[in-house]
Amino acid sequence: MIRQVVFDFSGVLFEWDPKQFVEGFTQDTKEQEKLMIHVLKHQDWTSLNLGTALMAEVLPKFAARTDIPEYKMQDFIEHLQHSMQPMHKTLLLLNELKPHYALYFISNISEAFFDTLNEKYNVNSLFDGGIISGKERMIKPEPLIYQTLLERYQLTASECLFVDHTLENVHSARNLGFQVQHFQNNEYCYQGIRQQLLMSLNK
Repeated sequence: MIRQVVFDFSGVLFEWDPKQFVEGFTQDTKEQEKLMIHVLKHQDWTSLNLGTALMAEVLPKFAARTDIPEYKMQDFIEHLQHSMQPMHKTLLLLNELKPHYALYFISNISEAFFDTLNEKYNVNSLFDGGIISGKERMIKPEPLIYQTLLERYQLTASECLFVDHTLENVHSARNLGFQVQHFQNNEYCYQGIRQQLLMSLNK
């Protein structure tokens, strides 16, 4: 029986489409390529999410690698934060589930990004608890971040439905005993989650 639902943030609760965000920031195709390769796909971005680097430390590195001025790189980071808009269908789903399930989150996100989203949208009020990689210094799909959630909130993996848009993260959670749902932003997926949870309520 499912008693808790655990959500990812980027691509599940908030829009996350790096290519689209980059194209929305600059029309220059060379700059777009640099931002994708030397910022969003670089190890420094992972270090931000892992909490082992600060934004002030990596901004000069991003600027140096891309030949984009640091002030413009700061504008890009702010553009990314602004682009992470709530996915309203997921918010609707959360409100439907809240009377019946405890809701948690596990997200690979830096403290700076999380704090901005929480300030704008009061994210913490939507959930009973959660884990972000930037504060814990651990990251999906490593098993430790899932285990930390379970231990901190005294949850049982088999009683949790884990919803994430990245298959690698879903597989890692399944290997630890979670029930899982690979999230895709379409009506079929939303209905699948609702049906799975409705069946659990009726057991």
